Amino acid sequence: MASMMKRMGSENSWRPLWPAQDPKTSRTRRITRISLTYLQWSLLLLLLAGLSILIANIVLIRSIHASKLPDLTDSGVGRLVQDIKAHRIDLKALFTNPNTLKPYLGLDESFTQDIAPIPCHSHNDYWRTAPLFEALSNGCNSVEADIWQDPNDSTNLFVGHGKRALEPERTLQNMYLRPIQAILDRAYEGTTTPLQGVFTTSPTTTLVLLVDFKTPSETLWSAFQDSLAPLREKGYLRTWNETSQSIIPGPLTIVASGDIDFTLITNETTNPHHDIFIDAPLLDLASSNTTYNVSNSYYASSAFNPALGVKNLYPWQSPSTAQVDTLRAQSTAAQDVGLQVRYWDTPAWPVSHMTGIWETLVERVGVDVLNVDDLELASRWDWRVCWRGLWGIC
Repeated sequence: MASMMKRMGSENSWRPLWPAQDPKTSRTRRITRISLTYLQWSLLLLLLAGLSILIANIVLIRSIHASKLPDLTDSGVGRLVQDIKAHRIDLKALFTNPNTLKPYLGLDESFTQDIAPIPCHSHNDYWRTAPLFEALSNGCNSVEADIWQDPNDSTNLFVGHGKRALEPERTLQNMYLRPIQAILDRAYEGTTTPLQGVFTTSPTTTLVLLVDFKTPSETLWSAFQDSLAPLREKGYLRTWNETSQSIIPGPLTIVASGDIDFTLITNETTNPHHDIFIDAPLLDLASSNTTYNVSNSYYASSAFNPALGVKNLYPWQSPSTAQVDTLRAQSTAAQDVGLQVRYWDTPAWPVSHMTGIWETLVERVGVDVLNVDDLELASRWDWRVCWRGLWGIC
């Protein structure tokens, strides 16, 4: 019995607690665990490095572009825009009370101080928080107002995109004509300079007011002509001189578009002062149409896609060389007769696609003015750097 117990104890003392493992398999597993740890740390470090580089680039690009834009507070119009956005000024009061604008006009040098005009057209300008003034603060030298008939007052011209947006205070006179006249009155005060525009840095640059007729022009024409009388009497309007067959420059250029009868422009009776010009159809000029010229037109415009010959230009597409040549031929035809070329309804998203089209139109086609919605982006110095698609760099 004792020998049996001894034998059992001896057997139990040598029995392993777990099955024996192959030394090679155990070593392989340890190496695998160590390799995974190194790989995880490496991926984490690469991710952190990538994020750091991205953040640094975003901060750098934002700081570069912020430094390239003039400080809005340096100018009267910049302070005005900031006060409107901060609700320190009631916009309706600004529309109806001309004295509200006076504190911002200051000296003639200060309202648009250090703002260099750029050839951009503020599309649907009346939609902005500060109509007219926001465009001026960014240097845009062209603004757009859609006008409608006031059923209760034939002398009023409502401004808005649709009938539901029309309000009594939002008229062409209140939002554009009177403020522009106040700015020009201050600019001409105490000077004998023959041409003094709204931009102090470039007095000869004309401000373009493109008026898009939503009500048929025959209905609005008389009121429209009358509304321009105060500006006309002061000699502020760009005019065609029939005698000398030449343009007399003015700080303000009036361009009619939309539901407009071209004969109202060319008829001596309905446009006796020759100070209202039309937005000519660009594609007609490209077809050797000689109807439109500098005596009756200012812009020559077209929707972008039809001019390009496509229904839609997708975000991953760019105009081909042949398409760019087509646009260039259209532009040249209009520019040869002295008109300013503008393409509207250009792609608006993604932003990298939009700015790429802008670059093509300016650098390869040679357009005279850009039709823009994003004024701040349009006024930046390098659209190729100012890409904001997903990350909002600008």
